[in-house]
Amino acid sequence: MSALRVAILFLLLPLALAWAAAEDPTDASPFYDWDSAGQIAVQAGGRIKPLDSFASELVKSVCGKSRFRNEHPVETYFQWMSDGERWVDEPLLYLPKGALRERLGLQSANGNHFSFSVLQAKSELRDLVAEAQALQESGAKLTFTHSKALDLVTRMQTLSDVFAHATPSFVPRTGGDAAWLAMPALLTALEDTTAERPSETEHALALGFMAM
Repeated sequence: MSALRVAILFLLLPLALAWAAAEDPTDASPFYDWDSAGQIAVQAGGRIKPLDSFASELVKSVCGKSRFRNEHPVETYFQWMSDGERWVDEPLLYLPKGALRERLGLQSANGNHFSFSVLQAKSELRDLVAEAQALQESGAKLTFTHSKALDLVTRMQTLSDVFAHATPSFVPRTGGDAAWLAMPALLTALEDTTAERPSETEHALALGFMAM
């Protein structure tokens, strides 16, 4: 378990217990509902959207399908975000057979999926990106392979940002001009014992992490 995940659990445990204690004990629903977590507002790419939309787009972009291991996309996002060091070596990124895969010399025992670390180590991918950038600067049209290389690198960058807790940003504690917060900054805010009673959004985050 990563240091960030341990910190999340300890910081959010009191909130989770407080909210759980207030719930109807006769409620037979599961301890946590990822659909509810998906309603949390986040900011990504300059747009505000529900976490469910961000997570669904993330999983589809990275894995090439709507679900990873049949998990709810929001659960998958929390898994990837909270323990990036583990997932960097897992075959997550979709890259089907074709010209780009041949150019990179990739063969996989995991079908059409490759790990971030394997793709990042490919000098051929860096060469393709450099060639694509040179073509763009000259005004020339990109080849299909160059376009696919740029798309792959864009998907890798998004996944890297999730691993690094850089995206998405979460709704501020207060209104007005308050800044949107990446996960580490949100945890710092929650650690402030002088703050007001946590919002429903923060309660939802607490239960989400406790359920993992």
